[in-house]
Amino acid sequence: LLLEPLALTDAARLLFGTVHPARSETVEDPAWQRLAELCGGLPLALVILAGQIAAHSGWSLDDHVERLEHSSSSALVPSLAVAYEELSPDVRRTLHLLACHPGRLTREEVEVFVRLSVKGDTSTATALRELERERFIRLDDDGRYDLHDVVRAMAAEKALVVEPLSSRRQAAARLADSVGAGLAARVKDAAGLSAFVAQAEVCVTTMQLVAEYRARESALARLPLAEEWLEFAQRWQDIILVLQAVRPLLRDDDVTDLDIRLAD
Repeated sequence: LLLEPLALTDAARLLFGTVHPARSETVEDPAWQRLAELCGGLPLALVILAGQIAAHSGWSLDDHVERLEHSSSSALVPSLAVAYEELSPDVRRTLHLLACHPGRLTREEVEVFVRLSVKGDTSTATALRELERERFIRLDDDGRYDLHDVVRAMAAEKALVVEPLSSRRQAAARLADSVGAGLAARVKDAAGLSAFVAQAEVCVTTMQLVAEYRARESALARLPLAEEWLEFAQRWQDIILVLQAVRPLLRDDDVTDLDIRLAD
């Protein structure tokens, strides 16, 4: 969900109203307006900043203004940048990979996709809790994690720099294999259909991701089963999306056959 930026006056009042009970400053203090400006009026950034102000109760508003103005990060908004810099390496990696995946994942799917290093001391569940607490992600009612568009853009950009393509490709292939194994074990009946519909989003978006990362073997191995289940669920548009995604991975003869199918 992308919330449009608020007018600076409204953003300043929102920030003030969020942290006012614990502060002595009045709403007329110009620092509120400057802080709102540094957040770009974005509601998410304002919420993150409110948490930072609450966590540093001994700091004046001017202290927070200076902190954000001198943030060394190149992130979209300083309050988000500062919160990001305070994350541990394992939590950052979890955020990076979540941002790379275009779909919404369950905790179990995140565990497969991210697979934190055994050398680290942060579990996937702990990383997700911290990211949710810091407002980088949210847990939707259906048990899947989602990212605000601003967070996704920032974290995906970071991932391009710090997460090698080979690592991202392996993560995508690992998740595709896990999703494929689940489909192979599922029975095509009413219960199986209901379970697949709940997972169709991650099936489609994971196929798109392995194709984007050119994990050819994994994409082509999982294509028939994904297409079979999407056809069973009568999700025709999703079939087209998957076929279009894998098209660049096909040989010339297969591309011709695929184009005929897409035309039909």
